[in-house]
Amino acid sequence: MRGTAAMALVASLTLGCVDALLGNECEDECSLDHRSCDGNQVQVCTVTWWVSLCTYWDAGENCSDRGAVCVDGQCVCPEGLADCGTCADLMTDPNHCGSCTAACAGVCVNGLCGPHQSPDGG
Repeated sequence: MRGTAAMALVASLTLGCVDALLGNECEDECSLDHRSCDGNQVQVCTVTWWVSLCTYWDAGENCSDRGAVCVDGQCVCPEGLADCGTCADLMTDPNHCGSCTAACAGVCVNGLCGPHQSPDGG
């Protein structure tokens, strides 16, 4: 009996898409650790070790949460924006002025911190 179970496990590992416990065919097939986009969400191919040896697409990072777009399974900032954890315009963003780590107390103009503005803009 042990030999039969071991052979079934080896066969399922070899085929990669056969449920080792139930003998059911897997519905999703993908290459392990492959990444793709589903709309603006990263999808990562993973395997269900606890139930079967089937691979499936698992939802990863939602690129919209940081102002990015999904390209080839990666979150990428649009052209002209820097990846500072969120996509930022280093020329105008007072939280990322000139670089991702530079924050201004006032405004950011052309990547440089300007004088502090009052709430009324004056």
